[in-house]
Amino acid sequence: MNKQHNENLLNDLPKVLNQLESAEFYDDALNIISKVAKELKSVTASRLRNIYNHVHALSSNEEGLKELKRLRYLLAYTAARERNKFFRKVVEKIDKMIVNIKDPEKIELFQQFMEALIAYHRFYGGQE
Repeated sequence: MNKQHNENLLNDLPKVLNQLESAEFYDDALNIISKVAKELKSVTASRLRNIYNHVHALSSNEEGLKELKRLRYLLAYTAARERNKFFRKVVEKIDKMIVNIKDPEKIELFQQFMEALIAYHRFYGGQE
């Protein structure tokens, strides 16, 4: 895809958690996640699953929120090991999403986001 398309996707990414809260906008969120996943085909599934495994284990309480915040440095390390520049930019946006999560109840929305990203990455033939 072209650079402008990727920039638009990155700009849309922060909206996803709010869209996942509403049945009216849920499909819009999935469309954004799907497009992002399609651009990440060169990223290995194991790299994404490693992040997802940490997210999946989170509880929707204060301790889970603290663990989610700790995930930020794992994301930074993961992004540093990846050559795909778009992935690095996606990780930067995900980091900002995490910073903006203040309510433990939002953790479930973040988990849904990561589940969808993994599923669409697999659907589009992401590397194993």
